[in-house]
Amino acid sequence: MTVRDKRKNRALVAAGSLIRTRTVMIPVAVVEELTVQRATALERATASVRAEGRTAAPEVEMIMSFWARGELSTEQMRDRVRSLYHVP
Repeated sequence: MTVRDKRKNRALVAAGSLIRTRTVMIPVAVVEELTVQRATALERATASVRAEGRTAAPEVEMIMSFWARGELSTEQMRDRVRSLYHVP
């Protein structure tokens, strides 16, 4: 959901919520920058794993792609990968 900040005419996007269902508004440019940073981190991690002669499981790649697009928080991504391997 995109909302305009009338005072500063900046596009804002709802990017999550806090404990008490308050919406957190983050500028679209910040969300886009974070998405680029995550995609770059994923590319580097994938290259590092391949340099070691290994590949990530398809399930892990899928979870990581959700994270890179901002669909999962870092904590959610870690929890899902750990649950795949039954790691607490």
